[in-house]
Amino acid sequence: MKGQSLRVVGTMSGTSMDGVDAAEIVTDGHGISAFGRTAYRPYSKAERRAIEKAQGRWPGEAGVVKAARIVTEA
Repeated sequence: MKGQSLRVVGTMSGTSMDGVDAAEIVTDGHGISAFGRTAYRPYSKAERRAIEKAQGRWPGEAGVVKAARIVTEA
């Protein structure tokens, strides 16, 4: 990848469970040459309840797959 730059987007759903944040950068894999747009998508009340129900549970336990799907799709 030497000499090339990529535009990448990272997403995160934090411990506040309010929504998903996204940020865009341009990088060569070693440094950041530019910052791009940012975005935020809040969870609906129903989505937030589903995520809260899954807290403290392990993969395979009730609600975990549903909560993971909500976060991934958001």
